[in-house]
Amino acid sequence: MNDPYAIDVLAVSAPAGLAERRAARRTAAAHAANAEELEVLLDMLGLHPDHDCASTGSEGAPLRPRRP
Repeated sequence: MNDPYAIDVLAVSAPAGLAERRAARRTAAAHAANAEELEVLLDMLGLHPDHDCASTGSEGAPLRPRRP
């Protein structure tokens, strides 16, 4: 008997694609009250644009340059 609530482990553990990461950043930006809160949210969720190439294996282009 198949379990209709079973989770496909491979689908859950697969790295998110670049489009999914961008969509997640847009969602976080919609919920952030200001730039500082957005920065904290992106760091907590591991969605910082600078980390795109490391997590997806492809070239990552930051959405905007980071301020020093």
